[in-house]
Amino acid sequence: MKKISLFFAGVVAVLSFNSCSETWDDNPVLSGVPEGTTFRLNTPTMADNVVLLEDGGSLHMTCNQPDYGYQAPVSYQVQVSLTEDFAKFENIRAIQTNRAQINPPCDQVANAACKLLGVVEPADVPGDVVSLWFRVRAYISQSPDNTTCFSNPVEYKKVQIYYNISIPGKPSGLFIRGGMNDWGAPADGEFLTTDEMGIYQLGPVTIAKGTEFKVSTADWALPNLGKGSADLKIDQPYLLTNDGGSGNLVCPADFTGTLKLEDRSGKYYLTLIPSKKE
Repeated sequence: MKKISLFFAGVVAVLSFNSCSETWDDNPVLSGVPEGTTFRLNTPTMADNVVLLEDGGSLHMTCNQPDYGYQAPVSYQVQVSLTEDFAKFENIRAIQTNRAQINPPCDQVANAACKLLGVVEPADVPGDVVSLWFRVRAYISQSPDNTTCFSNPVEYKKVQIYYNISIPGKPSGLFIRGGMNDWGAPADGEFLTTDEMGIYQLGPVTIAKGTEFKVSTADWALPNLGKGSADLKIDQPYLLTNDGGSGNLVCPADFTGTLKLEDRSGKYYLTLIPSKKE
């Protein structure tokens, strides 16, 4: 009898799971959250202490989940401001999915603070601690436009920031090198900095289908970025291998557009973003 009960319990669980999946697939558009809806961002334990932003570290926050009427798969994005009213703010790039561990990376917090403070040169960084306000934007990725809502703001009162700002348009020292330019390192093949740390762009670039290429320095020193474990595809981030002996990338189709290179903590991703057709 006990075995039969367990069997029927398992059947009910499977049917319930399938029912939920079918409901979401059949009705992907969610009803909007009420205007002015908020959720609780808890006051961090370090909010009143001196916080030293360390490259490679992160801040630690927790919150509850907005009430969407059911336990939804929610994404969380931290926002930073110098003022409680968030009249001006910067978004942290890292998206969180676990409300029990919302950990904005310190380097991205420092970058946001530098932008808000108007930092250009290292000498512009305040010598004293600064006050930073944080809030969290929550949304369901399948329908962000009508599910976005914001937490209450919380203040870190004593944050010591460091210089972590990227001035767009500066040479990066990294070049696309391949069949399109005789494997050289011409000035028009050099990636340029953007306003985001660790993100570089080059373009417009035209690469014929089947052309082999790599991304490296002018003297073929590291990083020397080539083919990873999969095939390169247009408009999809591609994890490169940072190894002088790695294979060449092969352009999968005739391409004209922008090349986006991302350095994510030492892992490099390349995206071939095609130009929009008029």
